[in-house]
Amino acid sequence: METQKERSAGIIFFRQEKGKMLFLLLKSRYGDWGFSKGEREPSEQKIQAAVREAKEETHIENFFIVPGFIVHYKYSFLRNHHLVQETVTLFAARTGITRVTLSQEHVASCWLPYRETLQKLTFENARTALRRLHFYLAHAKPALIKQKKFYRALARVPKGKVTTYRAIARALGISPRMAGSMLALHYNHNVPCHRVVFSDGRMGGYNRGISRKIALLRKEGVRLRRKKNVYYVDQARII
Repeated sequence: METQKERSAGIIFFRQEKGKMLFLLLKSRYGDWGFSKGEREPSEQKIQAAVREAKEETHIENFFIVPGFIVHYKYSFLRNHHLVQETVTLFAARTGITRVTLSQEHVASCWLPYRETLQKLTFENARTALRRLHFYLAHAKPALIKQKKFYRALARVPKGKVTTYRAIARALGISPRMAGSMLALHYNHNVPCHRVVFSDGRMGGYNRGISRKIALLRKEGVRLRRKKNVYYVDQARII
């Protein structure tokens, strides 16, 4: 029997409510309960596919990817008399969103505490992923606290100004590389990660695309200059 290989990616969403951690489950049209995930497109990176699928399946767009957590598993199933082997990559994300808008792929959703989530999940490989996340979150509090402090500091950068990777990293006692990694994991529109540039004024990266970063800065009154297809911020705007 010919084996068809597929790759998918998704996100285990969780949020805090009255001191309790709740996890998001989705019910498929076939009656299975699981996490948000879907097939990766050929040109997509794993995290890009996971973020896109989350938006399509739940309309959740404001969240922070948990640093350092990623889980992979494989499973097989039959489709039209062909064996399909799927490799799944799951990230985890903290969100404050409570309302979920489902796509046509799912018929129900719910937020549940850890043990109830374990019981409701249909497949054991998803339960294993959740157990690993639960253990990770229990032992990764310093990293999560540092991530929260980073985003709070970034939220204080005013419109019309920018800061640098080096400056914000120094203020929090982390490396500029770590600062860049935290920005890459940020998907919350309330935190202005577009207001971070290199020390010489160069744009740097942006997980929603450099053209979007340029548009946001210009809208906020930040003057940019272009040199050899590279955009720079006016040094007077850097704090």
